[in-house]
Amino acid sequence: MNKKLSLSLFSTCMLLTIQQTKSVEYCCNRDYAYAKTHFSQRPQGNNQALVFIGTVDKTHLINNEENYLNFNVTLGYRQNFNNYDLGKYFFTERGPLNVGVANTDIDVQNLQLGLAQNFKGTACLLPEIHEFFADIDIFVGLDKWFQGFWGRLRLPFVHTEWNPFLNTSNNEVGTSVYPSGFASYPNSIINVEYRSLEDALYDGCRIGEIPAAEAGRINCNKKRYGLSDVHFEIGYDFFRRDHGNIGIALIGAIQTGQPTVHNCNQFLFSPSIGAQRSNQLGAALRCQYEIFNNSTENKKITFYSDLRTSYLFPGCNQRLLSLWANGTTAFNYWLMLNRYNSQGTYLGMERAANLLNKKVKVSAVMFEWTLMGQMQKNNWDISIGYNLWTRSQECLCMVDNALGNGADYYAIKYTNTDPTTNPPSTTASWGTYFLNKNTSDISTQSQNSEDRLTPTVDHLNNYAFLAGDIDVCVAQHPSTYSNMFFGSVVYNFSQTWLKPYLALAGQLEFGRGNTALSMWGVYVKGGISF
Repeated sequence: MNKKLSLSLFSTCMLLTIQQTKSVEYCCNRDYAYAKTHFSQRPQGNNQALVFIGTVDKTHLINNEENYLNFNVTLGYRQNFNNYDLGKYFFTERGPLNVGVANTDIDVQNLQLGLAQNFKGTACLLPEIHEFFADIDIFVGLDKWFQGFWGRLRLPFVHTEWNPFLNTSNNEVGTSVYPSGFASYPNSIINVEYRSLEDALYDGCRIGEIPAAEAGRINCNKKRYGLSDVHFEIGYDFFRRDHGNIGIALIGAIQTGQPTVHNCNQFLFSPSIGAQRSNQLGAALRCQYEIFNNSTENKKITFYSDLRTSYLFPGCNQRLLSLWANGTTAFNYWLMLNRYNSQGTYLGMERAANLLNKKVKVSAVMFEWTLMGQMQKNNWDISIGYNLWTRSQECLCMVDNALGNGADYYAIKYTNTDPTTNPPSTTASWGTYFLNKNTSDISTQSQNSEDRLTPTVDHLNNYAFLAGDIDVCVAQHPSTYSNMFFGSVVYNFSQTWLKPYLALAGQLEFGRGNTALSMWGVYVKGGISF
C-alpha cells in the first residue's frame, strides 16, 4: 500500500471524527457535573495500555518474513476511588441532597418523594465500582503472504458491580398523613408511605392515586456481566527498517455489551458494559523504535506509540430526561404531576420520571494515545507507560418528544391540590394550585400570585407541560478525559516451545473531575507465540 494513501486514509478518519466533535452543542462541559441521571464510563474494551503490556514486542516483528501468531489472555481487577466526587455527579455540587419543606434552603421538596410535608433529611452517595475481566487477544502477522499486513481480534469479557452506597439522615420524620388532595381526591386520608429518606429513594412504590416510579430510583448493589465488544483491527506497517516500523490500521468494535438500560431504566446508578450499544469505527497510527541494542549483554530499549480515534455510531438507549422548567432545574424528574386533557378534564396523577424515561440515540467520538518504554535483558523486561483517553460530549437525540400520549397536559402538584377543580377549569386559582413551569422548580411551591385566571393558551403554556417540554442535558454525558500511568514486569520463556510468557502489571487512572472514573487496577497476562 502506498505511504501517501495510508496517511490520507488516516487523515480522512481524523477529519470525520473532528467534524462530529464540532457538531455537538456543548452544555455542562466542565470538569465537574452535577444533578445528572446517567454516567457513561470508558468502555472496558477501549484500553490500549492493556494490549501493550507483555505483548507489544511480540507483534509487528522487525525483519520478519514468516507468518506468525500471538495468543494471550489478561485477567484483571479494577476499582474506583475518589468516590465522594462521583456521588456529586448525581446529586449536588456540595455533595449532600437536602430534602425538606418547600421554599426553604433545600434541593427537593419532601412531598415530591412521597415523604411527609414537614419531613427533613439529607442524602449522600459514595459510589463504588468493582470490575473483574478476562481479555482474549489474538494477533496474526501475515509477512509471508503480504509483508507488513496484520490483523487482531479482541474479546473483553467483563463482570462489573456498582454499589451507590446511599447514606441518609432523617432530621424530622414529619406527620403521618399526606395533605388532602395530594395523593388522592380531597378529604381522603392517605397515610405517609415513607418514614425515611432511604426508603423513599430506594422504593418509589404506588402512593394513593400516584403510580409507582418506573425510573429515577436509587438502586442497591447491582451486577452485570458479559462481552463488552468484539474489537478488530486490520493494519499495514508501511514503513519498515532495522530498528523500527510505522503502521496504520482500520479499527472497529461490534457492540455486544449492555448499557445501564435495555428495555427499562429504573435506577440512576446502574452497571454498564461496553460503549452504550454503539458500534465503533476508526483508524490507528502506530510506531516503534529501538533506541538501544547491546547484543553482547542481550539488552535493548524500545519505545512504542499508538494513536487512535473512533466514531461511536448512534446506539439506542433508554435514559431519564428532565422537564424544561425554569431552564434545566435540577431533580425535576422527581416531580408529582396532575394530568388533564385539552378541555381541562382531570385524568389522574403521574410521576414526571415515568414520562421522561425515554428512548434516545447516543453517539460520540473517542481518542486514545498510548506511549510506552520497554527495557529488555535476557528473559526479563520491564515497561512503564502513559495512556491518554478522551471522549467528546455525547450527541443525544430523542426518538420522540412526546409526554405520555403527546396530547395531554401535565401540571406540577401543589401541596393541597384538588385535581377535580384545578386548572385548566375557568374557576380555578392558577397561582394557588400550580407551580409556574417557567419560574418555579422542585424545591419551591406556589406563590399565590395569580388568582381566578381564565384558561387561555397562555395559561396552559405557563402552567402545563406539553409535548416538547423536555430537556436532554441531564442525561447527556459531558466531554471528558483520563490520564493513566501503567507498568509491568514480564518473564519470557523464550527457549521453550511456543515461547510462553507471563506478565504482572498495574494501572493508575485519574479521570477528569467527576466526569470520568478514577480507578486503580492489577492484572496478570499470559500468552504464547508461534
